Amino acid sequence: MHFVPEEQHQKQDKTASLRPKGALLILIVIAFCAFLSEGVMSDWSGIYMRDTVQSGAGIAALAYSVYTFTMSIGRFSTDRVVALLGPRRFVCGAALLAASGLGLALLVPTTPTAFLGFALLGIGVAGIAPTVIGAAGRLHGGAAIALITGVGYVSSLSGPVVVGWLAEASSLRLALCFIVCMALVMSMLALKLERRQQI
Repeated sequence: MHFVPEEQHQKQDKTASLRPKGALLILIVIAFCAFLSEGVMSDWSGIYMRDTVQSGAGIAALAYSVYTFTMSIGRFSTDRVVALLGPRRFVCGAALLAASGLGLALLVPTTPTAFLGFALLGIGVAGIAPTVIGAAGRLHGGAAIALITGVGYVSSLSGPVVVGWLAEASSLRLALCFIVCMALVMSMLALKLERRQQI
């Protein structure tokens, strides 16, 4: 089960110059959002716990550990879940889970709900980037993997800066709503990619 039908793979000229368009462009945007979300939460989850939830420094560090732990669980289980659901439903569902988790942590800023929210966010976002990178590789080979990974790493570095600017202009709680929006965008794009027939 793939994002792109098997017969379309055979039509791709993997030696041609790679132009981000169609299915590949959608995959790049999904990867951009996924890497951005991972980068932002790595930098800002502890600060959110300390400044917004007003937990102690130790609790703030533990919240980030919960997030990374559930991300690890998600990464190890991604292949089995994708095989069961297919990449379209997996990315859509995982992105909605991530949005729900962070939305809970932002809507009810208490220590228990923030822990639960970060845990759901970690599980949700963990497998999206690997799944999308694999789909890009099947579509255009190694060149697509290099391109989508490069874009992803740029977004993971720039995302925390953007959220910092937004936090200065408003608040960190509102700024992190940007990540909820990114997760919803990933979910919608996964559905759009599956419906495309000429990709």
